[in-house]
Amino acid sequence: MLELSNVLNAAGYSPRTIRYYVQEMRLLFAHYNDFDPRDLVQKDLINYLNFIKREYGVGREKCRLFASSCSFFYKNIIRSEVVFASELYPRRKFKLPAILSEEQITHLLQSIGNPKHKLMIGLFYGTGMRLNELCHLKMEHIDRKNFQIKIIAGCQSTQTSRKKPLYLMGKKRAFFC
Repeated sequence: MLELSNVLNAAGYSPRTIRYYVQEMRLLFAHYNDFDPRDLVQKDLINYLNFIKREYGVGREKCRLFASSCSFFYKNIIRSEVVFASELYPRRKFKLPAILSEEQITHLLQSIGNPKHKLMIGLFYGTGMRLNELCHLKMEHIDRKNFQIKIIAGCQSTQTSRKKPLYLMGKKRAFFC
């Protein structure tokens, strides 16, 4: 472990990273105390990763830390190409974003005092515009008769049309005129 600490220090890693990497390797070697670290193969590391996930309920960050620690140790200390960190990284869990109810949107818009800010938030939520698209919005892009907004994307210079939220038309006419 001293050699791992010295190599990490020489490579310019932060003291916290050094402490975490050394700790991860100590835990691994304590789990496989009957084995020499050179005898461990990727299958053993995957089994250990599954063990700590199952027994301790560790999250994605802990698994990534373990994978990075093993990758560094086996590539730089043992000089073995056994471990590829990316193969041990758990997949990111996909979470759907929270969608506000109609009452929450109304409450949000009513709580904003500045009419300009209210219009901006309404356009963001009602049309799905991005900040860059809103910054480049011009009066000629707004079709009041058909309730449409021409949105020009910045980086691809593509044009899309989106329906303008009806609740923004009546009260904010001064901004659209």
